[in-house]
Amino acid sequence: MIILETARLLLRHYKNEDINALQNIFSDPDTMEFYPAPFSVQQTQEWIKRIERYHMDGFGLWAVCLKDTNEFIGDCGLVKQQINGSTEDRFL
Repeated sequence: MIILETARLLLRHYKNEDINALQNIFSDPDTMEFYPAPFSVQQTQEWIKRIERYHMDGFGLWAVCLKDTNEFIGDCGLVKQQINGSTEDRFL
């Protein structure tokens, strides 16, 4: 399902098939500079489970893809996060 389309990008719901492209991004030390460490395969598998949030919360993270090639290049969106024991909506 396409959420937003620009001249160069498509924002769409995650698909389970995005796991390999997502792992390539999340395992890169430069990309993950502001996280405690790059993600393992297991951590990436947990991350992509956020597709369940579309149904639970009515929103979630979206895959960002190049329109011309459909290449997955990242994600963006809204998620609920637990911070100091409180669940809040946050932009990512």
